[in-house]
Amino acid sequence: MRTHAPRFSLVAVPCIAFCLWVAAPAAAQSLKCSVAGPENVIPEHAPWKTASGAPVELESAAPPSPPLCAPGAVPEIMASGPNVRKKYAGGERCEGGYCYWYATAYIAKKNVGTNYATRVEGPKMSGWADAHSDDQYWISFDNGLRTIEEGWVVEPAVYGNDAPHLFIYFNPDNYEGEDCQINVDGCEYFVAANEATFTPNEELPEGKLIEFGAYYESERWYLTVDARVIGYIPESAYKGHFTYAGEVEYGGEVFDDEDAPTSQMGNGKFGTESGSLGAQVIDLWDSDLEIEAGPAVTLETASNKAIYDSGRLNKSKTEWHFGGPGA
Repeated sequence: MRTHAPRFSLVAVPCIAFCLWVAAPAAAQSLKCSVAGPENVIPEHAPWKTASGAPVELESAAPPSPPLCAPGAVPEIMASGPNVRKKYAGGERCEGGYCYWYATAYIAKKNVGTNYATRVEGPKMSGWADAHSDDQYWISFDNGLRTIEEGWVVEPAVYGNDAPHLFIYFNPDNYEGEDCQINVDGCEYFVAANEATFTPNEELPEGKLIEFGAYYESERWYLTVDARVIGYIPESAYKGHFTYAGEVEYGGEVFDDEDAPTSQMGNGKFGTESGSLGAQVIDLWDSDLEIEAGPAVTLETASNKAIYDSGRLNKSKTEWHFGGPGA
């Protein structure tokens, strides 16, 4: 029995949240395949279930992707640029001539994971050197004191181009200096899964329907893409202080120059506009690893509605839109 909330259709119908997509080959990258060890083998999970005991089949609406490496090997892509975000660790929303802007939705409920559906876009970036624009989830403990984050990002200073890339962010200390972007500038807390189908820093094709997720089990935060485990961050990296979350936030973040924040969020359209980027929370895992399908979200007030916003929340409060053109 499958108890997921209805997913967006991939047939060629008028766009409501997502449109039909055709995957394009990613640009050539420095993919390294290494021999897998015992730590890379992901144990088979017991059957998933809901709180009522009904079985749940975890499967993605996206077509399956092949492993990046041959059997018995694990993938790794190290970004070529520096971890520019570390320069701003501990900064306020606006400080020193730069700002963070958000247009998000959230679920304030104790949990150990989530699964989030969205679409990869290619927002146009400003000329400010360290700007980025992303679409992600934040699984958060104690109002951001510790988080695990995953999504797609356009970040030219890190990747050397304007293409969207898969990213994972590790934050064990309220963004006070130990936080870092996985496999960027020596941030190597992530353990790749044997025969993973995606890996951090991989370039993603624009228009791709994609699902990002994570769940905590057996002292590991497992990261997933399209409902398949791609690796994990051991809980020891959080020094034993992050075994569950109190909130999950979903949506867009832009980091840009305070005076000229011209980077787009999402596909550049406001969340209240037709044709803007749509998103959906597929599942939420409670503390017993039982699945709540199609949980309702609450829209967060956008940082600056004049340049980015969220809206068009459906009646069941499971789907919404966000984005904006910038200033």
